[in-house]
Formats: sequence, structure tokens, C-alpha cells
Amino acid sequence: MPTPVLGSDTNPGGRTYNEDRVEVTHLTTRSGKTISVAVLADGVGGEARGERASQLAIDTFLSVMHQHDAEDVLNNVVLAMKQANLAVFAEARHLGQEGRMATTMVVAVADPENTLYVANAGDSRIYFCRDGKLVQLTRDHSFENVMVWMGKLTPEAAAANPEAGKVMRVLGIREDIQVDVGMYQSTTEYGPANRIGREGLKLKQGDSVLLCSDGLIKHTPATHTTLITFDDIARILQSQEGDKAAHAIMSRVLGRIPVGEQVDNISLAVLQLPDPSRSVNLAELHRAEALAQQREQRRKMVLAGLTVGVPLALALIISLVAFGGYYGYVRSGAASTGTAIAQVLNGALTREVTSTEVPTTPTPEPSSTSAPRPSATSAPTLAPTLAPIASSSEVAELFNGSTSLGPIAGDRRQLITVPAGESRYVAVTYLRYQPGGSSVTTDGHIYLGSGSRAQIGLVNDARFQLDVLPGSDVFAQTGPYAQGVEVDVADSELVAVAKGCLALHFINANSLSLNCYGGLCGYSTRLGGDLVPVDVGSQVTVQVGQAAGTGPAPIPLADHARFWQLLGLAGPGADDAKLCQLPNAPATQTARLQTAVAVTLAAPAATATDTQAPVVTATASSTP
Repeated sequence: MPTPVLGSDTNPGGRTYNEDRVEVTHLTTRSGKTISVAVLADGVGGEARGERASQLAIDTFLSVMHQHDAEDVLNNVVLAMKQANLAVFAEARHLGQEGRMATTMVVAVADPENTLYVANAGDSRIYFCRDGKLVQLTRDHSFENVMVWMGKLTPEAAAANPEAGKVMRVLGIREDIQVDVGMYQSTTEYGPANRIGREGLKLKQGDSVLLCSDGLIKHTPATHTTLITFDDIARILQSQEGDKAAHAIMSRVLGRIPVGEQVDNISLAVLQLPDPSRSVNLAELHRAEALAQQREQRRKMVLAGLTVGVPLALALIISLVAFGGYYGYVRSGAASTGTAIAQVLNGALTREVTSTEVPTTPTPEPSSTSAPRPSATSAPTLAPTLAPIASSSEVAELFNGSTSLGPIAGDRRQLITVPAGESRYVAVTYLRYQPGGSSVTTDGHIYLGSGSRAQIGLVNDARFQLDVLPGSDVFAQTGPYAQGVEVDVADSELVAVAKGCLALHFINANSLSLNCYGGLCGYSTRLGGDLVPVDVGSQVTVQVGQAAGTGPAPIPLADHARFWQLLGLAGPGADDAKLCQLPNAPATQTARLQTAVAVTLAAPAATATDTQAPVVTATASSTP
């Protein structure tokens, strides 16, 4: 049977304390069974009390599960939750916090045959995703639900009660707790759901289980909506696995928190069966996001046009009606006056049409920091817009030296593969409009070395994205893009960003160096994680999958020579080398630099790992 893939993430949201705790593990019991466990707890009590309750509950639960030698997995889960409840209750009594220190808990366990069992106490939740459809497996232990289950209130009366949302069942309040093992995908009744839950749910390829605290699905006070939709969650679970899926959901949520909103702690865990089709779904997801972005750009352009055009049309109609009435009134005795008015109106229309036409030839931007493209090509004629935009279809152009190899469309994920011994230059097009309708075209610049493989990702009016594969040498000069470039390393969570000049060199498939040659640079080892800044003139070495990089250290001569040669082979590289202040040895020191590069590349560590890196030599001819 395939082993489930696990992942988790947690964030304090807008709170000072994070009272959530989450753990995922492949756990071997004393009976020798290896089970996959995801457990999440949302502490109650404020300050340190909620944190202690949730952490103590999870630690106790996992410890008891590890010690059990019984074959009945679900029975072990129930006993472990009861022990966790006792531990929190005893701790609250010890601290004098009876009734004020507690925690919710949800658990999902897959046995060796990948049969899923769940357990719940509180209002944290478990969702199940199969074939792109997300359904809720657990039910909140709220006043509304519990009163109906106990037969004390009708569903209508319970929903209307002011206490409807109050949580009625948590760990730590009483010495005993009733553990709900129900699966409510096909019923809202407590008894039937628990009978289904005791039988378990057989997982199949591609299935996903999501555990979350209520912070993930709460409505925010500012927007009265959730931070993420169920459709968004399902799409992510269908396209990514494990930690990547968890971090992608968290990143989407954090990006939608209203400014200044004090949202609750947010935590989640995923338990998924592997599915090779997820990589295909991920490519489709990127494509759909790019198309949605283009539609939004076109919508803004139409709205901008309507903002100007509709009032103008109304004014024209009113003018024509007024003119017609006036003309009919005085036509018999004032023909000369009518002729004069018509001439004035005609002149006004002529000037209006002239002022709204967009020149077909863009006016070059007077900037010493933006190098021209290798070949002169006209920018597409677009309607005026109130905000900078990227081209709606062709977002970049690919060059071999000064020869254009054609455009790169934003709605297709085109893989750029650089043949051995060659290089490529990519101009990422940025269009904006000045008053009067004149357009300005400048580029962000990407240089790809021998053997590199990369894809242009999303391009908007602030940032462009590049996905690179191992074995690549990349140099980026971000040009006019206000937020620069984001470089994502394929099949990992490693992300490098820069506003200025950035160089990446893969030392081997799992290790790369990041050089900052100008501006602001940084990297993150996981999606949605904090950026680690890299100073100008510094190099950081990062291992894919490691928590942090090593360094910083001065950029070595070998890298200076490597990227000097790369920029000297294609496009406006010489100008970018000057702009980024890329150091180069004077002609009198060329031999010494060549020796330093040769020694560096021949060092044992490099010989063992740098199998794809070309041997480069800096010469005086590469000096601009």
C-alpha cells in the first residue's frame, strides 16, 4: 500500500499568541503497526494557558498512541484522546485554571491498509477531498448541534438561540469527555455518523484529508467572507502534496487577510495518498491563474475606456440634440449661424479623435538603466489604461544572442531549454502609458546559461516569475518591475527574490548559490516563509529542503567570471553588467583570474558535484 504524504503549517494570524498546535507523523505502535497520524489542537484560555493546553494534549495523545499494542486503531485513538483530556484537566487544576484552560482536538489516522479513522472534540474541523470535491467529515460541537443531537431543541430553535455558536465540548474542562468518531459526509445525525466512522473510510489514490482550526474557515469582520474558498482548497489539494499543499493553502490565506484585521490563529494539516496526476493539475492551475489575471487586466482596460468614453458619448449626444433643436428653430433665418456652429462642433470632434488615438510606434523611455532589446520590434498597439499592465498575451521574447527566437505567451507554460555550449536572453515586456496616450516599453532581463531549463511564470505590472530546474545558471536584472523577480526552484519550496540584480548557479541537483549583485535580494526555504535578506556583494549557499542557507560570504572570482561570460554572450548583457556593477578583472589581470577560476572549478568539492557547470574563462574581450 502507498504511504500517505503528510504536511502541516501554522500561523498566529493577527493575534499576539499562537494557541494552535499541529503535528503529523508516521508512528509505529508497540504492536508493530505503522500508522499515519495528523492531530491538531486549538487552545483556549489566552496568553500561555491555551498554548500549554494544546501542546500538552498533543504530546499526551502521541505518547499514548505509541505505547498501545492493541490492534484496534480507532479504539486506541479514543483512549489516547481521553488521556489527553485528563492531562489537560490535571494541569488546569494544578495551575488554578479550572474551567479556563482547555483545547479542541481533531485527529485523522490512516492504518497500514489506508483505512481512515477520525476523532473530534470541539470546533476544529476535518475535510475530505476526492475527485476535486471537498466535503466536511466532522461536525462542530456547538450549542446548535449538541442541543439537536440531544433532542432538547429543534434545528430551527437551536439555530435562533443566541448561544448557537458556543462550543460545548473541549478537552480539559471535565475529567471525562465523549469522543466523537463520526463521519458526517452523508448525515447530520450523531448516531448514524458514528456508526459510519467506526467502519472507517477506505482511501484511494489522490484522496486528501484536511484538518484545520476554525481560524481557516471563519468569516472576517471586515469582509464577512472566509479567507479562502472551498474550491480554492480543493484545487490546491488536487495539485500539490504534503508540506507544499499545506504551505500553498496558508500562503493563499495570509495573502487575503484585510489590512489591520486581527484574525484568529490559523493551523492546518494534510494527509494525502500520492497521485502522479497532481503535477499535471499544478500546470493547469498555473495556466488558469494566468488566464484569470489576463481577464482581470482586460476588464480594467474596458472599465477605464468606459469611464472616459461613456461621459464623452453622452456629452456628444446632448450636444447634437441641442444643436438639432437650435438649428430647426432658426434654420429659416439663421443659416449662417447654423453653419458656424456645425464647423465648431466638427472641429471639436476632430480634435477629440486625434487626442485619443494611440501611436503605433512607442516613444523610447529616456533611461540610462534600461538597455534596448537586441532587435528593434514595435510594441503592440493597446488602448490607454489608468494603470501599468503586462502584455495580455505575449509577456516576453526569447533571443539567441541578437536573434529573436519568437515571443513567449503568458497563457502557455513554455519550457525554455538552452542547448549545451549556448546561452539565451529573455526580455520580459513591461508596458505602461504616459499622459496623452504615448506608450513606453522597457524590459526585465533574464540570462540563461548552458544547459539551463526554465519557464516564465506569471507576469503582472509589478513582478515577473521564473521557474528554474536544477542544472541552470540564471542572471536577472529586473528593470522597471517595482517588485522585481521571483525565482522558484522546481520540485522544492525554495524561492529567491530580487529587486535589482540576482544570479543563481546550481552546484548540483540539491544545492545552489545565490549571488546578490545589486538592489534588494533575499530567499525563503519554504513557500510562504519569511525572507532571509542577502546583502549586495554577498553569496549564500542553499541546500534544497534545508531550513536555512550557509553564508553570507563574498562572491568568489569563479562566479564573477561565470556570469561575465554569460552576460557577454547575449543581448544587452554588457550594459547590464555595468548597471549591476558586476566586477571584472582588468586586461592585465586576466591570466590571474583564469588561474583562479580553473583552481576553483578543479577543487575536489566542485569536481564531485558540479558535473553540469561549463568551464568558463574570463577574457579581456568580455570587458564592455
